[in-house]
Amino acid sequence: MKVIEYSQVWNLDNLFPDGSTSIQFREHIKFLESKVCDLEKELSHFNTPKGINESLTVAELIDSIGHIRMNLSQSNSYVTCLLAQNTKDQNVPLIRDKTASINARFETALKKLQSILLKTEYEIMGIKQ
Repeated sequence: MKVIEYSQVWNLDNLFPDGSTSIQFREHIKFLESKVCDLEKELSHFNTPKGINESLTVAELIDSIGHIRMNLSQSNSYVTCLLAQNTKDQNVPLIRDKTASINARFETALKKLQSILLKTEYEIMGIKQ
Protein backbone atom coordinates (compact mmCIF):
# COMPACT_ATOMS: atom_id res chain seq x y z
CA MET A 1 0.00 0.00 0.00
CA LYS A 2 1.29 3.40 -0.99
CA VAL A 3 1.70 5.95 1.81
CA ILE A 4 0.56 9.45 0.94
CA GLU A 5 2.40 12.32 2.57
CA TYR A 6 0.84 15.74 2.86
CA SER A 7 2.64 19.01 3.12
CA GLN A 8 3.12 20.27 6.66
CA VAL A 9 2.75 23.86 5.44
CA TRP A 10 -0.60 25.15 4.30
CA ASN A 11 -1.07 27.70 1.58
CA LEU A 12 -3.18 30.18 3.49
CA ASP A 13 -2.42 32.84 0.87
CA ASN A 14 -5.21 31.27 -1.17
CA LEU A 15 -7.59 32.65 1.44
CA PHE A 16 -5.93 35.96 2.33
CA PRO A 17 -2.61 36.92 0.70
CA ASP A 18 0.29 37.78 3.01
CA GLY A 19 -0.89 35.84 6.08
CA SER A 20 -1.07 37.83 9.30
CA THR A 21 -0.20 41.07 7.51
CA SER A 22 -2.93 40.63 4.90
CA ILE A 23 -4.68 43.85 3.99
CA GLN A 24 -7.66 41.82 2.75
CA PHE A 25 -7.98 40.04 6.10
CA ARG A 26 -7.80 43.33 7.97
CA GLU A 27 -10.58 44.66 5.73
CA HIS A 28 -12.56 41.50 6.48
CA ILE A 29 -12.12 42.13 10.20
CA LYS A 30 -13.27 45.75 9.77
CA PHE A 31 -16.29 44.51 7.82
CA LEU A 32 -17.13 42.08 10.63
CA GLU A 33 -16.72 44.78 13.24
CA SER A 34 -19.08 47.09 11.33
CA LYS A 35 -21.68 44.30 10.98
CA VAL A 36 -21.58 43.63 14.73
CA CYS A 37 -21.86 47.37 15.37
CA ASP A 38 -24.89 47.51 13.06
CA LEU A 39 -26.46 44.60 14.95
CA GLU A 40 -25.85 46.33 18.28
CA LYS A 41 -27.51 49.51 16.96
CA GLU A 42 -30.50 47.55 15.65
CA LEU A 43 -30.91 45.83 19.00
CA SER A 44 -30.73 49.12 20.89
CA HIS A 45 -34.03 50.06 19.20
CA PHE A 46 -35.55 46.59 19.14
CA ASN A 47 -38.35 45.85 21.58
CA THR A 48 -40.33 42.76 22.40
CA PRO A 49 -42.45 41.95 19.34
CA LYS A 50 -46.11 42.70 20.05
CA GLY A 51 -47.59 40.76 17.17
CA ILE A 52 -47.06 38.55 14.18
CA ASN A 53 -46.64 41.60 11.92
CA GLU A 54 -43.20 42.18 13.47
CA SER A 55 -41.91 38.79 12.36
CA LEU A 56 -40.13 40.29 9.33
CA THR A 57 -37.91 42.36 11.62
CA VAL A 58 -37.06 39.26 13.64
CA ALA A 59 -36.33 37.29 10.45
CA GLU A 60 -33.98 40.03 9.23
CA LEU A 61 -32.14 40.03 12.55
CA ILE A 62 -31.76 36.26 12.44
CA ASP A 63 -30.48 36.43 8.86
CA SER A 64 -27.93 39.08 9.86
CA ILE A 65 -26.85 36.98 12.84
CA GLY A 66 -26.32 33.96 10.58
CA HIS A 67 -24.05 35.92 8.24
CA ILE A 68 -22.05 37.39 11.11
CA ARG A 69 -21.67 34.00 12.80
CA MET A 70 -20.43 32.39 9.57
CA ASN A 71 -17.88 35.15 8.95
CA LEU A 72 -16.71 35.08 12.57
CA SER A 73 -16.27 31.33 12.41
CA GLN A 74 -14.23 31.60 9.22
CA SER A 75 -12.09 34.38 10.68
CA ASN A 76 -11.44 32.43 13.87
CA SER A 77 -10.49 29.35 11.85
CA TYR A 78 -8.13 31.37 9.67
CA VAL A 79 -6.41 32.88 12.73
CA THR A 80 -6.07 29.41 14.27
CA CYS A 81 -4.45 28.16 11.05
CA LEU A 82 -2.07 31.13 11.00
CA LEU A 83 -1.00 30.37 14.54
CA ALA A 84 -0.56 26.66 13.81
CA GLN A 85 1.46 27.48 10.71
CA ASN A 86 3.87 29.80 12.53
CA THR A 87 3.74 29.98 16.31
CA LYS A 88 6.39 32.72 16.34
CA ASP A 89 4.38 35.17 14.21
CA GLN A 90 3.97 38.22 16.45
CA ASN A 91 0.96 39.55 14.52
CA VAL A 92 -1.27 36.54 15.10
CA PRO A 93 -1.95 37.13 18.82
CA LEU A 94 -3.02 40.70 18.02
CA ILE A 95 -5.37 39.49 15.29
CA ARG A 96 -6.68 36.75 17.58
CA ASP A 97 -7.40 39.32 20.30
CA LYS A 98 -9.26 41.51 17.81
CA THR A 99 -11.42 38.65 16.54
CA ALA A 100 -12.06 37.52 20.12
CA SER A 101 -13.21 41.03 21.01
CA ILE A 102 -15.60 41.13 18.05
CA ASN A 103 -16.86 37.67 18.97
CA ALA A 104 -17.52 38.75 22.57
CA ARG A 105 -19.53 41.77 21.38
CA PHE A 106 -21.49 39.50 19.04
CA GLU A 107 -22.28 37.03 21.84
CA THR A 108 -23.43 39.89 24.08
CA ALA A 109 -25.75 41.12 21.31
CA LEU A 110 -27.11 37.58 20.92
CA LYS A 111 -27.88 37.34 24.61
CA LYS A 112 -29.71 40.67 24.45
CA LEU A 113 -31.81 39.46 21.52
CA GLN A 114 -32.57 36.20 23.30
CA SER A 115 -33.76 38.01 26.42
CA ILE A 116 -36.01 40.25 24.31
CA LEU A 117 -37.45 37.34 22.36
CA LEU A 118 -38.07 35.31 25.52
CA LYS A 119 -40.60 37.93 26.57
CA THR A 120 -42.45 37.75 23.24
CA GLU A 121 -44.95 35.05 24.10
CA TYR A 122 -45.90 36.71 27.34
CA GLU A 123 -46.27 40.14 25.76
CA ILE A 124 -48.49 38.83 22.93
CA MET A 125 -50.73 37.05 25.42
CA GLY A 126 -50.91 40.17 27.60
CA ILE A 127 -49.15 38.55 30.57
CA LYS A 128 -46.59 40.66 32.44
CA GLN A 129 -43.55 38.90 33.83
